Amino acid sequence: MNRTRIATFLVACLALAAAACGGSKSTADATPTATTAAGTASPAPPTAPTTAPTPSPPPQVIDGVTVTPLTAGEPVDFPKGAVFYVLSQCQACDVPPAALERVWRDLGGNLHTDRLFERVPATGAEYITSVAVSPGGQSIIVGVCGQAYCGGVGQIQPGARVTFHASNDGGITWKVLGAVDGGGWVMTAKDQPGGVSGIVKHVTLGPGDAWRVEYLTIPGNTVIEHSLTLDPSATTFDLGSNVVYRGPDRTSLWILQGGSAPWVNPKLPPTADVQDAIQFEGESPYHWGVTWVQDGGFNPPPPYFGLMSQREGTPARIFRGVPNGPGFLWTGGLAAPTSLALNAYLPGTALGVTPAPAGFPMVPALLDFETGKLHPIKELIARAITPTSTQIGDVTRIIATARGHFVAVKGAGDCLNLRANPTTSAGILGCFPDGVLLNHLGESTQADGVTWAHVATLSGMSGWASLEFLDLGAAGATVTGTHPAGVRSGDAAVDRVLDALASGDRARIIALMEWTVVGCVAQPIGIGSPPKCPDDVPAGTKVETLPGACSEGYYILKDSLTENVEFSLFKPQPLYAVWRKTVTNAEWASYDTIAEFGTPGGFATQVYIRQGHITGFSGCRANPAEDVKDVPPGDFLIRPR
Repeated sequence: MNRTRIATFLVACLALAAAACGGSKSTADATPTATTAAGTASPAPPTAPTTAPTPSPPPQVIDGVTVTPLTAGEPVDFPKGAVFYVLSQCQACDVPPAALERVWRDLGGNLHTDRLFERVPATGAEYITSVAVSPGGQSIIVGVCGQAYCGGVGQIQPGARVTFHASNDGGITWKVLGAVDGGGWVMTAKDQPGGVSGIVKHVTLGPGDAWRVEYLTIPGNTVIEHSLTLDPSATTFDLGSNVVYRGPDRTSLWILQGGSAPWVNPKLPPTADVQDAIQFEGESPYHWGVTWVQDGGFNPPPPYFGLMSQREGTPARIFRGVPNGPGFLWTGGLAAPTSLALNAYLPGTALGVTPAPAGFPMVPALLDFETGKLHPIKELIARAITPTSTQIGDVTRIIATARGHFVAVKGAGDCLNLRANPTTSAGILGCFPDGVLLNHLGESTQADGVTWAHVATLSGMSGWASLEFLDLGAAGATVTGTHPAGVRSGDAAVDRVLDALASGDRARIIALMEWTVVGCVAQPIGIGSPPKCPDDVPAGTKVETLPGACSEGYYILKDSLTENVEFSLFKPQPLYAVWRKTVTNAEWASYDTIAEFGTPGGFATQVYIRQGHITGFSGCRANPAEDVKDVPPGDFLIRPR
């Protein structure tokens, strides 16, 4: 499956103290003594002291959304179908990252750690200033300081210069993209035909020791001019990978990604101090995350993390770090549709190791959107808690993720050709050296004496490559179950939908959609809520929607369709099965046929069809094989392969 996602390098320094919490106790009054006939008092029997019940504080509610406190969950395995891009670094040492690495699991279940870029100088003359990873991990930019100190902990020194190294094959080969004098921090990396581009925060010390900050595009060092019309008294500040404009009332907030159009506009409490934001796309009901701190009677104030399904408004889910307890520091990217990879402060006793570390060490973890639990990742704990302050590389910090069924190019000589079709005469889309990761889409075929595998690059470009030069990770490891392109059901109405989905043509797909009309609301409350009304549209107005689902159902406005279903309906995916199933709903999708796309063992998409029209979809099925195990054999139009 073609899975492109955006995972932005975020630095949200939300430190939590590690003090223990105590409780107060009270004892009941003594039992009165009894008097005997002789008038002497007999001692009363001793009574056990009792503990006064501690009232549970009411749940915190922000604009109608109940806040979920973060809690520590049990350790979990490194997730299947995921690549983590990580920085090795001693977080408590005020030292820069030593290296950029990728950690991933192959189709055979083997875990790999590959060092992609390294700077560990003996003299400290060079060091990594920053790293940015593009959606999916295809393009990477690393900033390296040289000649003089470029900032980070102390002041930028005269003669400082930052050189930017770039890779457009996932970190296997590198070239110099450009350089700036002074301080330079790369904020974004973007895939370009035959290359890489990015945005750099450039800081120099001007006359009178005044700091000058500007944002540049690289290569070329072109200054970015924002054209957004703002309140003249608005405050401008940066959030690592974003530029933020906030009005004087502190409720007007625009977060931009190197351009002039608002990226996301969360509605937060007036006391909220936004720390960072992240965007993720794919099979998830949420597409943006925002971190902030706010007053709440705690010192220090706890961090909050909000998940947003839409570009504006109050987050649909809100989590709160617990003072003196579990909380998060850096966010990375999706590890699953409802799971976010991040670095979290967790109690040492929750890590499942002996002896348990003291306090709350920071470790790689997964945040479960449904439960609010932070699960430490077993395979990454050991290196994360190595207690050294003299070594560089004792902490694994997740900065970005990608998802798919990954195979590595191996034994291809100079490089492995990716061809447009499974034949030696087809055009070459790219050529990739050993070590490059490709996403196996689950289909293979024979032609010209070659076994061809259908694969995609990390940027989502699909093609065909010789299976001989792809490392599947274990002897006999295979990907099966999907159908070759062009397989159809024989039902003209159903096949019309399959043809449209295979084309990837948005206009053609949208033309087949059957809309569900529901009343919009002023503010959605939780998953399953009717959609938020467009601007200037009163609550209760009937609007056209497309029902979607991920664990629970939701509605997508017709006008925001492209943004929300891009990776479920508008990206061609391998066909798994088609079967009859009639469902009639008054307010959600009705259908007579289900078409399922995706590879066994991975995530899949169900498309709901009625009389040759698309009536809804479910974009985060856990495993297509599980979905069809109870389907009667006679109901299949296309059986699983």
